[in-house]
Amino acid sequence: MSVYRNNRGKWCIDIDDFFHGDGRKQPRIRKTSPVQTERGAKQYERDTRQSLLNGTYGQKGPDEVPTLKEYQETFLDVYRGEKRKASGLRDKVSLFKAHLIPLFGDKKLDSFKLVDQHRLRSRFAKLSNTRCNSASSAMNRVIALYYKLSEREGEFFQFEILPVVSKTRPFYDFEHLAQLVAGAREHGATAEVAVLLGADAGLRRSEMFALLARHCDLKRRVLIIEEAEVVINGERHWDDTKGLKARYVDMTARLHAALSRHLAKSKPNARVLVDAKGEPFDNYTFRWELMTPVQELSGLEPTGNVHILRHTFCSHLAIKGVPVLTIKELAGHANISTTLKYMHLAPGEKRRAIDLLETPQAAE
Repeated sequence: MSVYRNNRGKWCIDIDDFFHGDGRKQPRIRKTSPVQTERGAKQYERDTRQSLLNGTYGQKGPDEVPTLKEYQETFLDVYRGEKRKASGLRDKVSLFKAHLIPLFGDKKLDSFKLVDQHRLRSRFAKLSNTRCNSASSAMNRVIALYYKLSEREGEFFQFEILPVVSKTRPFYDFEHLAQLVAGAREHGATAEVAVLLGADAGLRRSEMFALLARHCDLKRRVLIIEEAEVVINGERHWDDTKGLKARYVDMTARLHAALSRHLAKSKPNARVLVDAKGEPFDNYTFRWELMTPVQELSGLEPTGNVHILRHTFCSHLAIKGVPVLTIKELAGHANISTTLKYMHLAPGEKRRAIDLLETPQAAE
């Protein structure tokens, strides 16, 4: 099977040994695989040889258009080849299984119309516009990918993205955060560090899971956040951070003190956060065996919500008047639109504008 990587690292096929039934030798076929994985390239060569046998090589017709169900694996292979995050792949697989295949599995990719958009919206009517938009975006990517790889010309249907109302995000005010930190300290060193990593440094749960002792530069008082670890169906996956780049966050005095105590005898590659048995936390144990007990000790609602710590970090920075670009960099947001959702808390021109209404008009 003539499948190889070229000098640019692309998976390619090279067919130079095919003879037609009448004895004619097929001119050499050298092409880049549309699916950039070894498995995808091998399948592409098999499909090409089959089309040569059928006499349909180079022909394009309506009967060749795959259904969504048939094209699902091609799309997911390309998604994997783009080195997308494991959590993103999990979400796509779940979306196809739960919604898109039951709804559109037998439809050919060039047959979508406005009525299908209404069908999709009806399916997500009781869910948020955000969930519906995720499904619409996935469908748009599948259809666009098919047209691109098959080199089909002409316009194709794209699902409309619904407007999403920007909602305020829950966070602990300064008083409640002080209660939470006190409760975490009472619970133990691991809980104190976990709460402060979220509320004072803005780490996501996946970034806390991946944090090693060597990422904590205690001399310079800097955290190096360059990896993430997600747990999917009990399996752990090391990944890039959500923002796809490393970031550096200066430690607050209390975070530095807590980490110094906690890591006093740790080896460089030791995990910063492990449970009482020395095992790494998973989503369940982190939420219900660490965060919930800390909230109870603090006299706060025991929701087990971990991401509220990150919201607290961003919200407190905005309240203190930190510039939006600085918050974006510290939080590792990929898009500034995410950071702007916190900026309604920031003091600024809007407050000054309202204050002007209360200023008496000078007599002329």
